[in-house]
Amino acid sequence: MSFKKLFTDEKGQSAVIAGVAIFMVIAVSALALDIGLVHIQSSREQTAADAAALAGGTLLPAQAGDIGAEANVKNRAAEYAVKNGIPAEDVLPEKIILGDIKNGMYTSVRVELKSEVGFGFAKVLGFEKADVTKAAKAQLKPVSAMNDLVPLGVTEDAMQTMYIGKTLTVKKGGGDGVNGFFGAIDLDGTQGGGAKDYTGWLSSGYDVLVEQGDILPVENGVMSGPSWDGFCARVCKHTPKCTASSYDPQCSSIVTLIVYKVHETQGNDNNIKSIEVMGFVPFILHEGTKQGEITAICIQTVIQDGLALPGANDFGVYKITLVE
Repeated sequence: MSFKKLFTDEKGQSAVIAGVAIFMVIAVSALALDIGLVHIQSSREQTAADAAALAGGTLLPAQAGDIGAEANVKNRAAEYAVKNGIPAEDVLPEKIILGDIKNGMYTSVRVELKSEVGFGFAKVLGFEKADVTKAAKAQLKPVSAMNDLVPLGVTEDAMQTMYIGKTLTVKKGGGDGVNGFFGAIDLDGTQGGGAKDYTGWLSSGYDVLVEQGDILPVENGVMSGPSWDGFCARVCKHTPKCTASSYDPQCSSIVTLIVYKVHETQGNDNNIKSIEVMGFVPFILHEGTKQGEITAICIQTVIQDGLALPGANDFGVYKITLVE
């Protein structure tokens, strides 16, 4: 074989190898571009599914079997999926599922979104499209720690017979207290804050986190004036008034009370000295008197802040949490 022929053969082989290499580079680049499109769509769908589930969760708990309530949750979830860039035709009602029934109420909503991403360059490799499916589930979890509390409470025993819409005396007036404790709780844990702290917390809320299991002292005495002042600052002032079945979550009359059990007593009369926080319960302030009595109506509510840790007692205050 002559040197010229050998050189020509090697040159031809190099051209073939170079051609194959160029094709592979183009193919890999094309596939990378299309995989990038799939990743972008996947991220967009997950964000939309999360937002949709959380939005639907704001309408929970919903009565199981109440077609209207279920439709409201699904419509809210679908609305937020569309707001986050998902075409309306890709949001299927049958893929928005309510579940986790507790006491006859749905406490979760799951949203599944599915779409197709058409390939461009990757078609040269025989890939036409990819299916992208993402899901999110939001569930109500009992709150184990929160702030914005008022300095009043309900006994754990009283919660055994509590129901939504029940009116309860949450602060006793003059002559009605037992052993000096009329219902006021010292939220900062330092006994002796007195009327000034009590009035401020009742009218504006306590902005420090209080946790299930905390031990708090009580404030003895009627404190009729501070109770009346705090009540007047927060009671519902709009018309129609808030009720257990229809209320404005932003109304100042919506308050969260501590559910407690007695932790320590003192003296021969077993005066209550401190309480243990067992959980939290929401109420609408209802009526107050200048003698210091306050009544409130029990409700359920969902909050954005607070902690929802495992082991939290369920008394009606929930946080929406993504669990999937």
